[in-house]
Amino acid sequence: MTMQPMLTRRILVQLASMLAIGGIAGWIQPAASQTTASRTLVATRNGTEIGMETISVDRTSRHTTAKMSVHLQVKMLGITVYRFEQDSTETWNGDQLDELSSDTTDNGKRHTLRVSRQGSSLQRDADSMVSTITPDSLPATLCLEPHFQTATLIHSVDGHLLHVTAQKVGMERIPIGNTQAEVTHYMLSGDLTDDLWYDADGTLVQRRSTATDHSVIQFTMR
Repeated sequence: MTMQPMLTRRILVQLASMLAIGGIAGWIQPAASQTTASRTLVATRNGTEIGMETISVDRTSRHTTAKMSVHLQVKMLGITVYRFEQDSTETWNGDQLDELSSDTTDNGKRHTLRVSRQGSSLQRDADSMVSTITPDSLPATLCLEPHFQTATLIHSVDGHLLHVTAQKVGMERIPIGNTQAEVTHYMLSGDLTDDLWYDADGTLVQRRSTATDHSVIQFTMR
């Protein structure tokens, strides 16, 4: 059975109209592949466990969203002398940061940070102090593998800027849980002097830094 010409023309006009407003565009475009990975890193201070960090990374062919939650508690003689809690989210378009948000309680003091891309610049709102920062600035969380030699980093608590250089040390094998994992090791110098290790997916599996009191703080995936 054949459609009458008038009916065929009407259907084609309706389809063209739907396409123009995006009504069925999603049906005919291939869906972007998506992967989600979550992990928990145990935090230690001089070898004593003090808390943990969870990292969840959602990746599509175009965008990456990383969510992190950190809970730390340092005790001395059974008394809590320091507590740190933070929830943060980063949204990326390729290697470019689009948005960063964090809510932090640092030993009782609350901080709120919001960073968003506005055209060719980044707008920073740190504890209600609004300013424009370098458009290629990156989060200092560095939960995703760095692809830079020098960079300006945004501190995830109060948003102040850090200037660092990253050196790729190379491939290493480190204990992750009950296995030996092959990872890539980086060293930072400048305003941060951390060591960072990333897995084959480019997600953080270990981080080591020295605090102002010379204690060694380490996060390791378990």
